[in-house]
Amino acid sequence: MTDPYKCLNLPLTATLMEVEKSRFQLIEEIEEDGYGPGNLKYREIIWSAELLKDRERRAGYEKVILSSALNNVKGLEVDDLRVSLLDELKPVLTIDQYLAIINEDVSGVDFSFCFFSIDEHMDAGRMLAAFLTLLQVHGAVSDDDLKPRILFKISDFFSRRLGNRTWEKVFLKKLIKEYPKSREALRAEDLL
Repeated sequence: MTDPYKCLNLPLTATLMEVEKSRFQLIEEIEEDGYGPGNLKYREIIWSAELLKDRERRAGYEKVILSSALNNVKGLEVDDLRVSLLDELKPVLTIDQYLAIINEDVSGVDFSFCFFSIDEHMDAGRMLAAFLTLLQVHGAVSDDDLKPRILFKISDFFSRRLGNRTWEKVFLKKLIKEYPKSREALRAEDLL
């Protein structure tokens, strides 16, 4: 089976409504060509839509993507993590998304989206896209007030979303080492 996002021509941030709309349009095109439920492409579309509409299955699928990326990280720098995650997400990202990321063009980034709150109401795909955006923004900005906030959010992502205390500690320690006088470093010390 192909990647569900690519199969439905959707970005990681696709809503349930967008998933259903894409499924409907693609199935309609296949039926116009004279194919029905027995067709492989038809079955892939149905499977992809069902996976992306089910919150738990979608979160599980995206957790596998992130776990694979973490297993391939070469060092402990933010950029190493970004490169590894980008490699895992290549099949999922649209060409425009991929080019914006590799060109480090953060001119159109909505920073409020980057500083998302971790809760069960946040869609897993949006969270993964926001996480990739955080990594991208960290490498591209030079604002020393913004960088510690980003590192803290990255550690928060590992802690709350993935329950991965090891990677949380890596970024909390990095935050304390690089920005010891920041407000976030004080919070990081309390968490360690």
